[in-house]
Amino acid sequence: LHPDIDVRISAEDDLVDLDREDVDIALRFGRGDWPNYRVERLMRQAFFPVCSPKFVKDGPHPLKIPSDLKHHTLLHEESVQDWRMWLMAAGLDSIDATRGPWFSHAILVYQAACDGQGVALGATPLVDDDLAAGRLVKPFDLTLPSDWGYYFVCPKHTARRPDIEAFRDWLMVEAEREHPMINAQS
Repeated sequence: LHPDIDVRISAEDDLVDLDREDVDIALRFGRGDWPNYRVERLMRQAFFPVCSPKFVKDGPHPLKIPSDLKHHTLLHEESVQDWRMWLMAAGLDSIDATRGPWFSHAILVYQAACDGQGVALGATPLVDDDLAAGRLVKPFDLTLPSDWGYYFVCPKHTARRPDIEAFRDWLMVEAEREHPMINAQS
């Protein structure tokens, strides 16, 4: 849309200091509480179980209802411990939310789920491509919205620059186009 704007993308685990580094904007994951910056939510995150398609139709214990999870391995990401919340919301206090292997990164969790190693707690938008391609399925309807999400962040004093506004506007349209239902939840 804007061929005159060059975009340079750098993926970092640490928060970039927008006031001291040569960076115009950041896309951050969190609760949106970065004072002294212009912050706009691009999309919320939501959680729900995901698994290989074979888990819903094959084996001695296909996943038909949430209580069927008691027969399956739960896959975990080290920094996210939301299985407990999802199981509570499903009324399943008898399933140990901590059992199963733990992985250092979400991508490893979702790959293990694709490979049929267990059931992962998927997070939108991270599992969207795997769901669309059929590598993962969502066996149950229950989805838990999170108060965490993905945000556009920039210094307030540069927020009105035409290139930053154009990029922000494009991001907002894309986020809404890709995730209208998630973004509608407040």
